[in-house]
Amino acid sequence: MKSQEMLENIQNLIQNCQWREAQKLIDEYRKTAFNHSYTDMVEIFQAAIYMNDKEYDKAEKSILDGLRANITNYELYFMLGNLKEIYENKAQALFAYENAVFYCHNEDKEFLEEHLINYKQENSQELPGKVALLLTACHNFDYLKLCIDSIRSSNLEDSYEIILTNYAALPGERDWLKAQRDIIYLENVNPKKQFTLYSDGINAALESSDIFLLHTETVIMPNTIFNMRMCLYEDHKTGAAGTVTNLFDAQRADEVFQNMEQYVNYSSKNNIYDSKRHELCSRLLNFSILYKRTILNKIGCFDESFEDTQYVIDDMNLRLIQEGYRLQLCHDSFIYCFGLTKMDDNKTAEAAKPVLSDADRFFEKWGIDIKACSKIREDFIDIINKGEKEAFQILEIGCGMGATLLKIKDKYRASNVFGIELKKEEAMLGASLLNIESMDIEDMNLNYSKNFFDYILLGDLLEHFHKPEKILVYLRGFLKKNGIILAGIHNLQNQSVLLPLLKGDFTYKDNGILDRRHIKFFTKNEIIKLFKSCDYTMLDLYAKTEQLDKNTEELLNKLCSIDNSIDAESIRVVQYLVEAAKH
Repeated sequence: MKSQEMLENIQNLIQNCQWREAQKLIDEYRKTAFNHSYTDMVEIFQAAIYMNDKEYDKAEKSILDGLRANITNYELYFMLGNLKEIYENKAQALFAYENAVFYCHNEDKEFLEEHLINYKQENSQELPGKVALLLTACHNFDYLKLCIDSIRSSNLEDSYEIILTNYAALPGERDWLKAQRDIIYLENVNPKKQFTLYSDGINAALESSDIFLLHTETVIMPNTIFNMRMCLYEDHKTGAAGTVTNLFDAQRADEVFQNMEQYVNYSSKNNIYDSKRHELCSRLLNFSILYKRTILNKIGCFDESFEDTQYVIDDMNLRLIQEGYRLQLCHDSFIYCFGLTKMDDNKTAEAAKPVLSDADRFFEKWGIDIKACSKIREDFIDIINKGEKEAFQILEIGCGMGATLLKIKDKYRASNVFGIELKKEEAMLGASLLNIESMDIEDMNLNYSKNFFDYILLGDLLEHFHKPEKILVYLRGFLKKNGIILAGIHNLQNQSVLLPLLKGDFTYKDNGILDRRHIKFFTKNEIIKLFKSCDYTMLDLYAKTEQLDKNTEELLNKLCSIDNSIDAESIRVVQYLVEAAKH
């Protein structure tokens, strides 16, 4: 029996409600060596059987497997809409039905459009509106048109509106923009602050539209906005969703390619809706963020005291977190970035000075350094040696808002993560996301059970303790047998300290090796002595080195040639990462 004939027989069996016979034929089909181009059709039939059996989780898996085989299969989106209706998530059902209409190009389109219209009418009071894309930071008309074309080519026409603010268009460009039916062009003669542009755009949008802040030097890929909307309405607590991109380490896509064409191919495989790839996070970057309009209405608009766009966004996102809402990073939503140009890129250094003071204004308002307290220690995460489905306990001391713990929890879903942060402001914000307490570890009053943790993380903290050996002994009691402590420790032997010291300089700084807050200092030998004296087994000592200029390299070589006992490599190390185990 040929593959097409088998598929037709499966379809007939399902239409006649002969579910068991259909399942047997599907199982037989899967065992054959038929062309896999029909995988999406098989998954449609499989999902139908699961839905009949009320095995809805399995049905969703089949739908997503089908979309991985064919991202444009409109029947799968329609089934996903049916499934979301069963789950009583009407917003997600709407988005899926819209996508079904968007991808359909045959005689079924009329039925799908009618179904969508009826669904909207029947649920009009419970559904979100369109997506209002606020395009800002416009400098290049060619990039702008590419961005707009990508929005149009990847979304149903009636599901979005485009609002362009403060683009100083040339006469021909202005005529083109004003002729576009789906663009609201707000031309401002006088430059305005970014937050004001955002506010103008929001005011111009439909009152029911969710707000998507989008940099114009980007290209939207198929399903990017669909997946972001699905994420935004997974539950009532999600307030904002961001995307991954080819730029920015903090939100970089899983794979790296050389050009946009390769990223387009990548996105066709990556941009399959998958709620398991939505990551709870403490910070989102400002090149593309989708906000739920009802939440913006509740917490208010953008703070006028900030100049820099990212601080405006950070302030907004902290207000979301403070109110108990979540930020999600959608790994299933990829946007291509050409390279973002700042709104103030033509300012002089003197004119840009107010931007530098935003950090002070932000600290004055929130009491935190947002960049520091949302930093993810990828080096710690890389050392964790657990299965992705394995349950284990981990404590981070000095966790900030919990960015590293959130990343760990995303990678190891069965893990239990705990955090301690001395700074109350950071701990309070982080506590909205995770189990984080504010306390001073040197008070030694942890409320956890003995022998409880598999890992304890100490990021750049031992230098800040008056008695680091006492802390290490105390923490040892909370580790399981063979439990591991990871600690980052700056290296005083680094050339940036040694060479100035030879000239008589030992100047403290705001951060780094000679951080003015450091109480203790360490070298490689002293680190090893410290952990051994506290009854730990040193498993590894990872070195973070730095690239030196030619003159410094030559000087160090001369110094080392004087005494062969000098460890030349240690002089290049900025920081050590200790991996030590409890006996």
